[in-house]
Amino acid sequence: MRFCIHREVLGTPWHVVFDSQTQQVNKTETIPQQQELVLTHETIEELSRLYLVQFPKFPSPAFLTLFQGLVKTTTARAIPWCLCLPHKALRKAVITFARECDRILCSEIGSLDYWNQTYKPANKILTHIHLYPLTLKDQSNKKGYKRNLASNSSIRYSRIETVTGRLKVVSGLDIQTMKRETRDSFSESLLGSLWELDYKSLEPRVLLALKEPRTEAIPEDIYEHIRKELETKASREGIKKVVLSEMFGASSPPCSSFRKQDIEFISGFMGLPEMRRKVLSDYNSNNRQYITNYYGRRISTVNAKPYMLVNYYIQSTAVDVALLGFSQMATHLEVSGSGVPVFMVHDALTVDTISDSVIPELCEVGSRGIKGFEHVTFFLNSRKLKPVS
Repeated sequence: MRFCIHREVLGTPWHVVFDSQTQQVNKTETIPQQQELVLTHETIEELSRLYLVQFPKFPSPAFLTLFQGLVKTTTARAIPWCLCLPHKALRKAVITFARECDRILCSEIGSLDYWNQTYKPANKILTHIHLYPLTLKDQSNKKGYKRNLASNSSIRYSRIETVTGRLKVVSGLDIQTMKRETRDSFSESLLGSLWELDYKSLEPRVLLALKEPRTEAIPEDIYEHIRKELETKASREGIKKVVLSEMFGASSPPCSSFRKQDIEFISGFMGLPEMRRKVLSDYNSNNRQYITNYYGRRISTVNAKPYMLVNYYIQSTAVDVALLGFSQMATHLEVSGSGVPVFMVHDALTVDTISDSVIPELCEVGSRGIKGFEHVTFFLNSRKLKPVS
């Protein structure tokens, strides 16, 4: 493995490249173009959360203690260590830090497949959203006065603040906690029209897609399909409650009208018995510290109960599916010049498009060809947001 340590981490005017095979550290003024892994403060934090490991601090705690007066007045990140430490001490500190990072990457993490093949590709949608200025209007005033809640501020999300990777707003409007009516209250589209595209029954669909043997035809309306298979008078909503209850590990059925065999049929249809055995085996083999989702992200289970494991696994996998699908859509919008993504709320993406005719093709792009689930169609609902009058 070869990786680069960014100068911002080292407090030096140069970066370093470390080669695991030779254990050599080399200075470089510029980051090599083909360098896949560059350790910045942000990257180290992300890798630590994604793989549940702890990278060392730079410089070592011993040096931080020596300079504790300086550290108290500023952050260790902002200190130019190349001006504070003697040359030999700095070189030794850099080599020690690089080798310890190498040990963690090679021994504790092992494979960076999730980072390279899923996490980074799925970040494309967030990169686009970060660039989009957002203005939200408050229409609560009966006289029609519109109060600006945020002017020209983009939303920034984090994928490492929650256990399963569900997005959390870390700056800008906390769009995820707002009521739909408030989110819809934009003054007007900058391009043409605003649309919300929402994955249908995403988590149950992911669960079904992982059922063995894999099926090529997962119904668009999963709950209605189960209702017909059961030949029951129960409502679609009732079936939905049972499915979600079983997935989330509820201790009692949500509706007394369902017989035990009905619930067992639903559980079997969704592949839940096999999934429970799978995640429990993973849980035990990792000393009950974590499980990994379908793509390889580690999910901490230190504070989890066994009944929560399926929910953790499916929710985390579904987050990656949604981000990969939305990233495909962002690429399509960019290449075609037909619109821009505006913000996300869990499984829903709001886009600003130049024409309503863009939407069917965009939904097609986001529903098929998602990595690891090429055999599945992830259907999307589409809803046009009405402009504020």
